[in-house]
Amino acid sequence: MKFKILSIFKSTFDSKWNGVLKELGSLVVFTGFALSTFISSNYATAYLLGEIKIGLFLFHRILSMLLFILFVLVSLGNIIVAYSTLYKSKDLEFFLATPVKPIKIYTVKFLDNFFYSSSTMFIFITAILLGYGSYLSKPLHFYVFSFAGVIVPFMLMSASISITFLMLILKLSKRIDIRKLAIIAGLIYALGVYLYFKSVNPTKLFTEAMKYYPHIDQYFAQIDPSIAIYLPNHWVAEIFYFSARGNSEMVLKYFLILISATIGMVLVNFGVARKLYFETLFIAFDLKNKIKKRFDVEFLSFAKRSVLHPQVEVFVKRDLKMFFREPSQWVHLLIMIVLVLIFIASLTKMRLYRIEAQILSLAFISIFSFNVFLIASIVIRFVYPLISLEGPSYWAVRSSPVKLSRLYIHKFIISFFPILIISEAIAYASVFPFGKDQNIGVLITTVSFFVTLTYVSLGLGMGGYFANYMEKSPVRLASSRGATIALLLGLVLISIFAGIIFVPITFYFQSLKFNSEFFKSAIIGAFLASIMLSIPFNLLGLTSMKRDF
Repeated sequence: MKFKILSIFKSTFDSKWNGVLKELGSLVVFTGFALSTFISSNYATAYLLGEIKIGLFLFHRILSMLLFILFVLVSLGNIIVAYSTLYKSKDLEFFLATPVKPIKIYTVKFLDNFFYSSSTMFIFITAILLGYGSYLSKPLHFYVFSFAGVIVPFMLMSASISITFLMLILKLSKRIDIRKLAIIAGLIYALGVYLYFKSVNPTKLFTEAMKYYPHIDQYFAQIDPSIAIYLPNHWVAEIFYFSARGNSEMVLKYFLILISATIGMVLVNFGVARKLYFETLFIAFDLKNKIKKRFDVEFLSFAKRSVLHPQVEVFVKRDLKMFFREPSQWVHLLIMIVLVLIFIASLTKMRLYRIEAQILSLAFISIFSFNVFLIASIVIRFVYPLISLEGPSYWAVRSSPVKLSRLYIHKFIISFFPILIISEAIAYASVFPFGKDQNIGVLITTVSFFVTLTYVSLGLGMGGYFANYMEKSPVRLASSRGATIALLLGLVLISIFAGIIFVPITFYFQSLKFNSEFFKSAIIGAFLASIMLSIPFNLLGLTSMKRDF
């Protein structure tokens, strides 16, 4: 553990000028992101509690839903990064040749995985806590308690569940095909998300609470679904709710439930690791070889003639083979597609057009912002690593008569069109809760095109600038510091695009009139913002590919 911490410090604090500049740049981005998140969180809290006056109960039920999403994201992030950290790290072969016990290796790797995959979340949550607490005028010890005593155990429980799940999947893979297990695992996650939102039913929750308007600042626990009391996100939301009420007895009660469940889950995790980690290490080694041997798709054979230019054909077939040979790539894509499909299905069934104009505008901007966040996440996970995945053999590409601009355009095209399809599908479904209005449908789908163009440019450009040709794992590349900075920039861009559509959408819901000038100006604004951002990011990516290798 000591030498692991030392290696992290040495790799983080580089004394070379280039490294110092990158550290300063990272510090500026992280600080800017934390500041903007703090302001947004403070504004959202003030808007919901001070202006719309939805009451503490509904506010903390919204918080509970966001915490559920956070729990699932941390769990998915850990289960995918853990496969790379715990089973595919290069140093594992060295560790296995030493007299170090497997459980000690697991402990170091588990903590490395947890902090590696959750570091961005910690910054994000701390800034949100500060914004929330400052509106409610909370003292200093509230932030310390909330972060160290509530959020960290909450995320630790999520990580422990997911990694235990991963070890059991690997154990079962001796009897059941790993691909089937991966699909089943994805379906379990998707089913869990679906059942949660079906049981919570946000629309029904708001409707039931609003029956008591204007006396909605009460504790409406009777309208909570019965399953809620067993969920960690509910315990955390209750801690914050009773803390805002000044009820320390109830805060202590839910805190003890959370801590007990976390300790129990961590003990289960390490108990399973003591039994299975050493065995599953070798199962993972075997799986890696089996998947490579089995993957032989006819249409990717170079023996067949192709209509594509020979160089383009090589790029396309090589990248597709690399993608399907790496389980973490297609498994993660499969899970994301399932989650996107659930989200789209939820949107098509949601109906919000009978509520107040202010809430309609807020709901539309929230759904749009979540769409953009989803696209940003997909871009960082799959587009950002593309240039780094050229790997150590990139010298062969550089020494061949291949134009690097052609290679860059190829990477842009294979990223842009699949993500555009996903983006437009979500944008189209976003109109359903608002009565399938064609005017806002045209606006949202057009803006989504420019959003996709901007984010793919961001992912590819930043991926080139922070390229690491020595790292083979796309998951670790997508969790690296460069990827974190790219994601933070992407989150900042959400406010730009949300701001562009805010005025026409607010006017539309308030007056129920279509103002073509507002809509045209929003589309022109999105176009200009996209061009002004996409060109520099693509130039950055292309220039980075031409650097000395």
